[in-house]
Order: sequence, then structure tokens, then C-alpha cells
Amino acid sequence: YVKNYEVWLEYGLPSIHNRTLALINRGHIYADFLKAVELTRRKKDIKICAHVIIGLPGESKEDILATAKELGRLKIEGIKTHPLHIIKGTKLEQFYRKGKYQALKLSQYLELATEFLEYLWPRTIIQRITADCPREFLVAPQWISEKNELLSKIEQTFQEKGSFQGKLWRAGQK
Repeated sequence: YVKNYEVWLEYGLPSIHNRTLALINRGHIYADFLKAVELTRRKKDIKICAHVIIGLPGESKEDILATAKELGRLKIEGIKTHPLHIIKGTKLEQFYRKGKYQALKLSQYLELATEFLEYLWPRTIIQRITADCPREFLVAPQWISEKNELLSKIEQTFQEKGSFQGKLWRAGQK
């Protein structure tokens, strides 16, 4: 199949931190992701995409950047990332309404997303950097609905910082 088509496998990896994976009921640990990567890389010409969520409950900036550094170390070929968003009717909405979780502010996401990208392998293809959710289901943050504006602000943030994807990749490997 890979002789005639470009083949990608996408693995959900919201975080490399097992405590976070347990908290959000992922049903796997980080070692399971590593095993999947190892097995996939034994097959020639299959590319890997990791799906990461920025802003998970209990994660600090350092936790989020540790995930970026690890994906950079692994030289993952593609990444889909987006901010955690709160959808109506979920447990996360209940936590949010009770004040137990705060959605990221746009300024926080811009800082985290651009720094996250700085630690990735420079050749990683960014397949997604924001989220989609129908407005009638979205509780927060509302700014994810303005996708084009968000993409422009990410680009603007990089320009203001004088930065780019992969800028800190080698630093993250220490």
C-alpha cells in the first residue's frame, strides 16, 4: 500500500504525563505511545502524526513544553495540536461551571503554542494548531471559533518574538 500512497498513522497523545492521561481517562500510558511509535517505525514509509492538547487540567507550562521536547526528540513527522475546549454536556463543563477548571485565555494559548512549536523537530509538519467546534456546543474558550484570526495571531506572535518552529529543538534535546 505504501508503494502507491502516502500513509500516515495518527496517535492521540494529549500529553506525555501519565498523571494527566489517567485524569482524563485516556486508557493508556505514555509507554504505550512509545511502543506504537517503535512498531510503526519498523514499517518502511509510514509517517506518524501525534495529536496533542494544550491546556489540559493540572498541566503547567513546563509539562506542556516537556511534551513538545519529547516529540521533538522522537522526530515525529506530523503534529495536530489545539487548545482544550469545553463542550456542552461534558464533565469538563461541570468542572468549568464549578470553577474547578479555567479555559486558556487567547494570550496564554499564543504563548504556549508558539513555544511548543519552537521545541519541535524543524521538519515536523504542523497539520493542525487550533480546534473546530460548532458554536452551539462550545462553552469556552470562544476565541477558538475565529480560526483565521487565531492563525494570524500565531504568525504575528512568532514575528514579534523573532522565532519559528524548531528554533529551540536542539536546546530541548539536552
